[in-house]
Amino acid sequence: MNSKIFIEKINDFISQIKKETVLVLDRAPWHTSEATLSMISEWESKGLFIIFLPAYCPHYNLIETLWRKMKYEWLNIKDYRSKNTLNKKLKEIFQEYGNLYNIEFSMSQFM
Repeated sequence: MNSKIFIEKINDFISQIKKETVLVLDRAPWHTSEATLSMISEWESKGLFIIFLPAYCPHYNLIETLWRKMKYEWLNIKDYRSKNTLNKKLKEIFQEYGNLYNIEFSMSQFM
């Protein structure tokens, strides 16, 4: 990922939104680059508003919980044998999320 690709994807996304939308971003380099930051006012004029998470707050970023669960519980050493085996296992996890793979979230962790 880089700023150019990120901006292209956001521009594609904006063309599909029907109402004002808020996008919450972490502090990845492509989210905070000069190129990206220069687009924010244009995106706001099209109804997309950007909110940045604090610098380090994995408890606010639910994808971090998913990655941690995948890395430490659902992926096994054998899944890392090759790019193909890893891709296959990741695809299985995403397809079976909510069935075989699940995360119980508690609102108390956010308060």
